Amino acid sequence: MSDLLRNGVFPLPATLPAECHCLDLSGSHTPSELLQRIGTALGFPDWYDANFDALFDCLIDAANIDCLALTGLEAFAAAQAEAFSTLHLVLAAVCDVRGELGQPVCFYLAGLSDGRAHAGG
Repeated sequence: MSDLLRNGVFPLPATLPAECHCLDLSGSHTPSELLQRIGTALGFPDWYDANFDALFDCLIDAANIDCLALTGLEAFAAAQAEAFSTLHLVLAAVCDVRGELGQPVCFYLAGLSDGRAHAGG
């Protein structure tokens, strides 16, 4: 996705762009479970330790990911509000760094309200 205007974290739209990779994370109850499922689905390296710092590092290096939708997070967002907020902040930081590198990335996040969208730099 070369459109820098779509570099950021956005609420899940009714229809995803065709090129967007979708991960259904329904049933994730804890932050470690959520992060492990993301790492497994995206084929992160063995050193990925299923924590937010490692998620940031792997997503910065994941040049093959330019659009990712994380679905099924509504219950997680309600039950694990602090972890969901941290996930949002990490994804926003990834957008900022990758935008500066000329490698924009777009994340769509289920459970995110319109007022919390983040257009990356």
